[in-house]
Amino acid sequence: MSAGAEPLLSISAVGALTGVNPVTLRAWERRYGLLRPHRTEQGHRLFSDAEVQRIRQILRWLDKGVAISRVRPLLDSTQPDISDIAPDWAEAVESGRQAALALAPHRLEQQFNRMTGDYPLARVLSHWLAPLQRTLKDQAALPEAQVAAGVLDTFMRAKLGTRLLAAQRRAGRAPRWVIVPLGQGKGQGPGLAPLMLAALCGEADQPCVLLPQLPPPDALRALGQRADVRGLLLMLPADITATMLRRALGSAARHLQGRLWGCGEGLLTLGTAPEGLRALHGDMETVVQSLAEGDRP
Repeated sequence: MSAGAEPLLSISAVGALTGVNPVTLRAWERRYGLLRPHRTEQGHRLFSDAEVQRIRQILRWLDKGVAISRVRPLLDSTQPDISDIAPDWAEAVESGRQAALALAPHRLEQQFNRMTGDYPLARVLSHWLAPLQRTLKDQAALPEAQVAAGVLDTFMRAKLGTRLLAAQRRAGRAPRWVIVPLGQGKGQGPGLAPLMLAALCGEADQPCVLLPQLPPPDALRALGQRADVRGLLLMLPADITATMLRRALGSAARHLQGRLWGCGEGLLTLGTAPEGLRALHGDMETVVQSLAEGDRP
């Protein structure tokens, strides 16, 4: 859509392009006055390229630890002064730690819902969840910290699972990515990282389903050739080797040219990927952005 000669994007398109959920974009406009989208006669928001660049500038400030409530003066200043701005995520991490130690998932939920209303999910996961997990891991010698880590893990599985199901409902019957974690122990479900990736895909309108583990080669081949599957995205653990991966994939890789993708820490140590496997390097957000921007079969 366009106004004059300037092309405009819908809020869903901007969300997919920037990784910021439309709900969060609306909050940035209404609550903080950070965005000024165009409006159609029906009231639908349309974003110019300048607004998209402004969103990306907001994301850069958030990555520096600036609270969303403090971003506006920085955007409007030609020489922003950040000398008195301290990272606010440390306080959020401590609040999460206290909630987990208190065995209070309802407090974690209140905090999580508040943060995901103001920040993209990717930022909440990287700036709040990851340091909170590290903090509890560093205190693992304390029994209460071990219990708190379990409370946090259970809570995050529930919240991310709920968000993933909501994204799947929105997607309807659209073809989807199938995310497959490798390296899971026998009888174990998927770790939190694959669920995080799946939830981020859902936030970026990249329909997906998550499997608990890699199916046998014949089943993998049949799955990858289905019309309602856009591709298979393998999450490779850090300790995987090329020999292990080839053995796990069997002959399926040769028959899934352009349908088989890999991401994760394992890409750094894998060396040469098996024939037919295309690598998506970078962190989870980068992988999701690659899918959203068309880096797909």
